Amino acid sequence: MDQEKLKSLIEAVAAAVIAHADELTELDQAIGDGDHGLNMKRGFDAVAAEADVLSQKPVGEALKAIGTKLVMTVGGASGPLYGTLAMAFGKALPE
Repeated sequence: MDQEKLKSLIEAVAAAVIAHADELTELDQAIGDGDHGLNMKRGFDAVAAEADVLSQKPVGEALKAIGTKLVMTVGGASGPLYGTLAMAFGKALPE
């Protein structure tokens, strides 16, 4: 995947999560503490801010870096869950 396509993909995923932050919060309020949307927005704001740097990496390395960023910035259990998922995808891709 070329760098421009990877950057567009990172930005699109981040934008989708950020755009649905309020909806994620509403869903979480029904059964949880109501901070899921805010936490996910925080994490994907951080990912979007680094889209230029992330897109310079091979896809697997970019996914591992995205996962690390999510673990470090998304609060609660969601950071480790989504971050580990992204890191596992990155590790599973061939070099």
